[in-house]
Amino acid sequence: MKFIKTVLTCAFLALFVFACSQATNTNNVVDKVKATPNSPPSWTATPDELADARKLYGEKCVKCHKEDGTGGFSTVDGKRIKAADFKSNSMKKETEEDLAAEIRDGVEDEGMPSFAKELNAEQIKSLVKFIRKEFQGK
Repeated sequence: MKFIKTVLTCAFLALFVFACSQATNTNNVVDKVKATPNSPPSWTATPDELADARKLYGEKCVKCHKEDGTGGFSTVDGKRIKAADFKSNSMKKETEEDLAAEIRDGVEDEGMPSFAKELNAEQIKSLVKFIRKEFQGK
């Protein structure tokens, strides 16, 4: 009888250890799936990226979109424009890709200039991250 109890106890412990190791392995698999190359690009920003983007925003965007991102009417190069309010619901609904395209290509009907010749793709992406974080709470 003592032998059977010992075997059952060992079997239970072995099963417990196996089950615990499988749970850990499952978590590792989930982490690997999240980091696959087929995942969409991340639009979250590191503190360093935000600092660089804040500086770019001050240099390129603030004269039209204001410090607080609310935009509105302004005159740039003798032309009166109405800059988008980044805090508005319509701007919050735009995708990151759309915001990046507007910065890169401009929106001629609204007076938004193209920054394709002044900013590279990473700078534009960092500006989008900054806009999302700073003005839209995303």
